[in-house]
Amino acid sequence: HGSAYKRSLAAGIKQLEDSNINLQITFENLSNFKKMRPFFERADIIIMNPLSQYEQYSRSNIEKIAKTGAVIIEIPYVRFMGYWPEGKTRDLKYLTRSSVHDFPDICIEDIPGYIRGDDVSGVDVINTFHAGVQKLIDIEKTGDVKFVEYFLEHHKNWCMFKDINHPTNKLLDHVSRQVIDIVTEIT
Repeated sequence: HGSAYKRSLAAGIKQLEDSNINLQITFENLSNFKKMRPFFERADIIIMNPLSQYEQYSRSNIEKIAKTGAVIIEIPYVRFMGYWPEGKTRDLKYLTRSSVHDFPDICIEDIPGYIRGDDVSGVDVINTFHAGVQKLIDIEKTGDVKFVEYFLEHHKNWCMFKDINHPTNKLLDHVSRQVIDIVTEIT
């Protein structure tokens, strides 16, 4: 989510006094670790998403090359499958797959209850949601920010995910505010 967090983090960082912060998005440079390495070696604070399939960008590797005393703040790759039951998906007529991934193939008359959640009777939908929340709890444990409680308090009022892999700005901003708070505490 690096590029998505960049907007929220940049806005928060501008509010910090005497900040000399250089935002680098590793997702845009996955194939060019050589270019990114000097930033990791010089940085006082590194804010990162785990990229497990790219060993060079793993936290353990970044810790090895970061300068002594550098602070690493890890934001997990936040995703939520609780609105998308496993099974058949379909392409949408007016939205491309890049807009919404894996939209569930549910009947049109079921959509209002499915989206609101207050009159859902399908056991599969409820079980999928609870399994998604449990996975979100597990994901939260892998990073330095908290988001599950915020999600549970607000998911019926605001859209929190565009699709299984992309949180909306509400959730991104919540996570980014925590990162800014951590940065403010250590600077």
